[in-house]
Amino acid sequence: MGRKIRLTESQFRRMISKIVKESKHQYDEEIIEDEDFGDDEMSEKEAVQKLAEYIKSEVLPELSPREISKIKNKVQQAKGEMTESLYEEEESDDLPSRRSKRGEKLLMRGGLSMAATGAVLSLGEFMGYSEFEMTRMLHELNSMAGLDEYTGPLTVGMVFAGLALALKGLDMKMRREER
Repeated sequence: MGRKIRLTESQFRRMISKIVKESKHQYDEEIIEDEDFGDDEMSEKEAVQKLAEYIKSEVLPELSPREISKIKNKVQQAKGEMTESLYEEEESDDLPSRRSKRGEKLLMRGGLSMAATGAVLSLGEFMGYSEFEMTRMLHELNSMAGLDEYTGPLTVGMVFAGLALALKGLDMKMRREER
C-alpha cells in the first residue's frame, strides 16, 4: 500500500507553512506573467463614456418612451440632490464638524448594536430556553462566558447602557444642528 509517515506537530506546521509559501510564490509569479500593465487601464472619463455607449445601444432601445422619461426625471433629481449635498458639505467641511458627526454616528450605531446584543443574549435566560435550539445555544454562550447568575442583570444592563449611548449620540447631533 504505502509507507506511513509520522510527523510531530512542529514538523507538520513547518511542512504546511513551506507548502503555503511555495504556492504563494508560484501564484504571484503567474499573476505577474499574466498582467499587461497599462493596457486595460482607462480613465474615469473613458469608463463613463463606455458605460454611456452601452446604455445607449443595449438598454435604451428596449425601454418604452414613458420609462425613458421617468429615468430622465430621476437623473435630474439626482443631479439636484448632488449639488445640494455638495454645497452642504462645503459649508460644514471643517475638521471638528466632521469629527463630531463621526462621533455621533459611532455613539448611536454602537449603542444600538450593544442594546440589540444584550437583548438577544437575554433570550437565552428566559424560562423555557431549553425548548428551542437557538435559545439553548444563547444560554450555553452565556455559560461559556462565565456569567452564571449575573447573566440577567448584565444583559439587561447592556440593553440600557446601549440605549443610553444611542440617546447621547442623538442628543449631541440635535444640539449641534441647533447651532
